[in-house]
Amino acid sequence: MQLLSIQSRLFDFISQLSTKKIFVLFFFFAAPLFCKAQSSPTDDSDKGDNFDPFADYSEYDQTAQEESDIYFLRHGRMVNIAISGGLRSFTDVLKTLYSSGPTYGLAINYFFDLRFAGYMGFLTGDHAFQLTTDTTQLNGNISMTFMSLGLKYYFDTDFLIRPIAQLNPYWNVGLNQSYRTLSLSSSDTSAQDSTLGLEVGVGIEIPILRNEAYFGLQSSYRYFSFKDETQNLIDPDSLLPINVKPSGDSLDILVHLGLNF
Repeated sequence: MQLLSIQSRLFDFISQLSTKKIFVLFFFFAAPLFCKAQSSPTDDSDKGDNFDPFADYSEYDQTAQEESDIYFLRHGRMVNIAISGGLRSFTDVLKTLYSSGPTYGLAINYFFDLRFAGYMGFLTGDHAFQLTTDTTQLNGNISMTFMSLGLKYYFDTDFLIRPIAQLNPYWNVGLNQSYRTLSLSSSDTSAQDSTLGLEVGVGIEIPILRNEAYFGLQSSYRYFSFKDETQNLIDPDSLLPINVKPSGDSLDILVHLGLNF
């Protein structure tokens, strides 16, 4: 009887409420339950927000990088040392003052991976110097030495046919410290100067002796600007300016023979 009395009073209370009041009561009691259901991370989209780098670690995430590293350690080169030799020529006004001539030196390459390598190089060579004007005849020798530091990038050859891929084409870019020494035949003294320059080049490397060594060809353009490039040369006898400004750069064609380690 008591239960029936409570139900009767509850029914009378609800019947006396307006629709607006019923909606407010429903929102008050149901909203917290709805929010709780929405905040529960039960679907897959919420799992990404709760990523745990330890619990969700997959040993296959770094598979590609690990395979590349293993291949490099097994088949790649760490260091190679090469002797270099070739021909150096000049551009602009320098090609009329300096003769083309042989150049030779050493190069060391350190490989970071299969594509990138850092290099250091040393090249030197002598060239005949000749300046002829209506009033002046100067002859002598120019010694040009370059100390280089830069990077090499070996092209991805996976998409090339096998004969071309075996050439291992690359390009290089770097800095060079250029040293120049001028000795005139008419004088026992010599003049020395130096400058910082840039160099770019392309080349190929052909493996030989079961990849223990390689034979390479390279073309390099060296940009440098000595302090007298925009000034007229001075006649050492009369000390008068000559209307010649020694501007220009150098171009090397080199052959490398190196050992891989």
